[in-house]
Amino acid sequence: FKIFSNFSKSSSKIVLKSNKTLSFSILLMIKFSLKSASILFALSLAVGNYIKLKVKGEDWIESPILWIVLVGKPGINKTAPLKTFIKLFKMKDAESYEDYKKLLKEYEQKVRESKKKNRKKNESDDVEMIAIPKRNQALISDFTPEAMSEAHENNPRGLGIYSDELLTWLMNFSRYKNSGEEQ
Repeated sequence: FKIFSNFSKSSSKIVLKSNKTLSFSILLMIKFSLKSASILFALSLAVGNYIKLKVKGEDWIESPILWIVLVGKPGINKTAPLKTFIKLFKMKDAESYEDYKKLLKEYEQKVRESKKKNRKKNESDDVEMIAIPKRNQALISDFTPEAMSEAHENNPRGLGIYSDELLTWLMNFSRYKNSGEEQ
C-alpha cells in the first residue's frame, strides 16, 4: 500500500491489524443490515395496507410503500436472511395457490354446467354470473407487467415483489405476456 510508505513499520502493523478487525466488524454490520432489511420487508408484508398515513388534512391518505434492495459483493450471502424471513409467506402462498386451483376447478365445472343447461333450453351460451376465483398471495417473483397488475388487483392488502437479482427484477418490467420475447 502506498499510503503506508511514510509510516514506520510498527505504525503500519497497527493500521493493518486494525483494518483486519475493522473489516470483520464491517462484515458483521453488513450481515446485521441484511437481516434487519429482511425483517423490515417481512414486517411490511405482514402489515400490508392496513396502516395508512393521513397527510395534510383529511382528504389526503397514503398507503406506505417500501422499496428494499440488498446490495453487496457476490458471496456475502444476501439471499439467506431474506429467504429465512419470508419463508412463512411463501408457505402461505403455496397453500393459497392450492386453494385457488381447487376453486378454479369448481368455477370451470359451474361454467360447463351453466352452458350445458343453456343449450338444453336453446338459449345462448351466456354463462350465468359466477364469480371468478381470485388468487391471494403475498409475494410475486417471476412476472410480466400484466401479471403484476392482476396480482395487485387481486390482493388489495398489498404485495411484495421478491427477486434474487436486481437485474432480473428490472427485466421483469419489460416482459410481455404474449410476445415471447423481451421488448
